[in-house]
Amino acid sequence: MTTYVDTSVLAAHYTLRTLDALHLAVAESAEASTLTADKRLAAEAQALGLPVKLLAISPRR
Repeated sequence: MTTYVDTSVLAAHYTLRTLDALHLAVAESAEASTLTADKRLAAEAQALGLPVKLLAISPRR
């Protein structure tokens, strides 16, 4: 089965960056969660109701 996802609609409505919209569309299509260190991507995934985990990165010493 082929699934078509119009990422331009996601990008326009949620102000996602193009590749972020693509990643979230693929994750949703595969019923997968997203793991990211990108706070903006995590916030948009949550706004869309998608499962997401934000990695905490320690600053270098």
